[in-house]
Amino acid sequence: MPAFFCKHLFQMKKLILLLAFILFFLSADKLYSQTYYQDEKGRIYTAKALQDYKEMKQRTYDNNFPGMGTVIGYQKKELISRNDSSIQMILWTNERPDNNENWEKIYSFRDKKIPEFKLKSVDRGKVSLHELEGKPVVIDFWFTSCKPCIQQMPMLNKLKKRYGDDVHFYSITFEDNSTVKRFLKSYNFDFHHLIDAKPYIKEIGVILFPKTIIIDQKGQLTYIHNAEEHATLDELNEELKDLLR
Repeated sequence: MPAFFCKHLFQMKKLILLLAFILFFLSADKLYSQTYYQDEKGRIYTAKALQDYKEMKQRTYDNNFPGMGTVIGYQKKELISRNDSSIQMILWTNERPDNNENWEKIYSFRDKKIPEFKLKSVDRGKVSLHELEGKPVVIDFWFTSCKPCIQQMPMLNKLKKRYGDDVHFYSITFEDNSTVKRFLKSYNFDFHHLIDAKPYIKEIGVILFPKTIIIDQKGQLTYIHNAEEHATLDELNEELKDLLR
C-alpha cells in the first residue's frame, strides 16, 4: 500500500475519532443536563416533584370544594437556560372544564337574594343572614393561606373604620375556629368572622378567592368583584355610599 495512502487513511481515522468524541460529548451533556421548574413564589421543583405537588394541590382543592370540578394546572412562562440545566418558570392556575355549570355560580345571584345561611362565628355563636337585613352587608370570602386575601385586608379594615356601625362587615371561610384564631394573632382583619362554611361556599358557588360582595338592606347582591383583580377602596366606597343615600 502506497505510503501517501496510508498517511491519508490514518488522518481519516483521526478525524472519525474526533467526530465521535464530539458527538459523545454533546450527547453526554444533553443526557446529564436537567430542566427544573420555578413557580411564582420562588419554589423550585424537579419534573417529578412538580407533578407530585400538582397532584397534592388538586387533592387539597377537591377536599375543600368537592364537586366544583376545578382543575389545578400551570402555565409555562420564561425558559432560562444555563450551562448544565434549564429553569422553566411557571404560574399556577385554576381552570374549569367547559361543562362545569357551577363555575362561580355566585354571579348568577347578582341583583337577587343570595342563599340564606346560619354560620358559626369566632366571637359570638351563630349568625343568620336574615338577621343582618336593614343595613348593607360587606362579605369577604377568604382563607388564611390565601396571599391575595391577606394583601387586601388593610383596605377592608379602612372601609370598616370609615362606615362603623352603619354597615355590617363579615368574613366567611371554610376553615375552623382554631385556624382562624391562630391567624388573627398575627394579622389584623377587623371583620366578624364566620367559620366552617364549606357547604355554604359550595352552595353559593365561590371558587376564586378573595371574593368580596356587598348585599343591600333587603338582602340582594348588588356588588361582586372579580377575584383575579383586587377590589379597591374607591369602588367599594362608592357602592356603599349609593346604598346609604
